[in-house]
Amino acid sequence: MPDAVSREVPDDPESLLGRLRRGRGDAVRELLQQPADVAADTLVACLCTPADLAPHVRGYAELVLSVQPDLRPWFEWIERLGPDADDATLVYVFNLLGELAQRGHLAADAFLRRYLLHGLHWQSALGQFLSPQLQLDAAAWRTILPRVGDDDLRLHMADRQESAPWEELAATEPRVRRMLDLLRSERDPQRDVHAWSRENYAHAPSSQRRWKVLESLWRADPQAAAPLLFDGLWDATPAYRERCVERCDLSWPGVRARLEGLAAEPGSRVAELARRRLAASPAAATGACPTTTIERLPHPPTERDIADLAALLADAVADGAAVSFLQPLAVDEAAAWWRQTLTNRGNVVLVARANGRIVGSVQLHPAWAPNQPHRGDVAKLLVHREHRRAGLGAQLMRAIEAEARTAGRWLLVLDCRAGGPAERLYERLGWVRVGAIPDYAIDADRKARHATVVFYRDLRRDGGTHGG
Repeated sequence: MPDAVSREVPDDPESLLGRLRRGRGDAVRELLQQPADVAADTLVACLCTPADLAPHVRGYAELVLSVQPDLRPWFEWIERLGPDADDATLVYVFNLLGELAQRGHLAADAFLRRYLLHGLHWQSALGQFLSPQLQLDAAAWRTILPRVGDDDLRLHMADRQESAPWEELAATEPRVRRMLDLLRSERDPQRDVHAWSRENYAHAPSSQRRWKVLESLWRADPQAAAPLLFDGLWDATPAYRERCVERCDLSWPGVRARLEGLAAEPGSRVAELARRRLAASPAAATGACPTTTIERLPHPPTERDIADLAALLADAVADGAAVSFLQPLAVDEAAAWWRQTLTNRGNVVLVARANGRIVGSVQLHPAWAPNQPHRGDVAKLLVHREHRRAGLGAQLMRAIEAEARTAGRWLLVLDCRAGGPAERLYERLGWVRVGAIPDYAIDADRKARHATVVFYRDLRRDGGTHGG
């Protein structure tokens, strides 16, 4: 490295390295104005830092792809990280390697795979291969398999049971065969017994089995399930009727009148549920259901939380929401997306829970650019259909704005499909409409393209959302 760089005092916050490590925009500008070789050496010196640089991972990835430094000194520094390396450093290092590998940086991809096989902190490297964009072949798995615990093995196999490496490994590795058989045994009987079909529904031996069959249809095609859910409002089994009360949409013809009749029944749980649903209707909604709480998603998330989040995303896509995915979105695919998304510790993920289950979520993505430390993007505001029209979307927005304010991210940006309910929500909450971009994305049902509307919010001016 040039002497000018190596003589920098690492602890001096106003040195070029000190400012660059903190993601300052003036440092990035100064770096990019340097001669190419000096800029490359300076960037590598910045990367060789045992510190929490995770919030700037995307920004550093952009700089690496722009400056194109020789990363071999950084790779050697990573290989020298000992057993006392702190968690923050390991998170930054391997998240950046994973980000670069996913963006097609061949040297980073090759080093990540080599380190996984021989490096001290191989478990941190392995976590990057939960990404759908990064796959390990059978040879790599054979090498590391003796070191991988059952929980980690299950995590990597759960969403990729049909992929080629596992079938190939299962032929020679008894442990993989047992895990594959276990995962499929958990999946297949439920799929056979509870899968939707008119025959399964008609011949279900109990109301519980009949509900499982109907629930599988509701998750796959809510519109097709609507008439059966409506019929269920008169079902003779109280538990079955209660579930239908919880699932029915009050906008369906006849549902409101039936729920009003049920609400008048004295002393029954179904009457209580009906009254709750009616109270959450648009005419009476002033806030979320009292049993709903909003909190930060704990890290690491539980498998139950991953399942809830996957069901939430799949429900939104099935309803036609413009949230990046197309129909049909399998729950397994949604779960894989959440697992990868939640590896980024820099993002804030809030969830709304009703009786312990996740029914809504929203995210804050701090801007990666070093010259935008005050900005963040609000993304993926999701509320399950059975919990809408109760003010939960507004509550989630208030909560994420509070998180942004605490983090010093006072300028927020978001976008949504033009003409949809989200656009009306943001306007009601006082967000400033910037404009629309035509033909921005394909509708979830693949039938047409839609425009997107961009909004922003300056939390310094009005203290955040006041509507609801």
